[in-house]
Amino acid sequence: MKWLIRIVVLIIALPLLMFGSIMLASELGGEVVVLHREAVDGSTDEVRVWIVEDENGTWIEHGDPTDYWITKLTADPSLTIERDGVAREYRASADPGSCAVYNKLRDAKYGLADRYVDLFAPDSDSCTPIRLER
Repeated sequence: MKWLIRIVVLIIALPLLMFGSIMLASELGGEVVVLHREAVDGSTDEVRVWIVEDENGTWIEHGDPTDYWITKLTADPSLTIERDGVAREYRASADPGSCAVYNKLRDAKYGLADRYVDLFAPDSDSCTPIRLER
């Protein structure tokens, strides 16, 4: 009976440890900004995401190109990003052509945390970077 309890505890603990370690790497791996995005019901969701930039632009990435908030950018490109506690408005657009640049910048900025989170990503080869312009 003791072995059964240990197996059940292990089955419960492993996913919790994995999820917790991903969250820890995401939050402590580098700069995290808050994306304020519109939900289907008109409310605003706050999502914590990584941000990268170079002399050519600034990008975030969160979700699939068919997600409501991304498709809505075509009609209304305004997006609020909270960085260092300050909310700023950006003109945003999906920029799938910058996927390689985004991934390179993210790896350079977030390093080990980026590689660790990618281990558990459903499809780490595809991305939909969102270009932000002030």
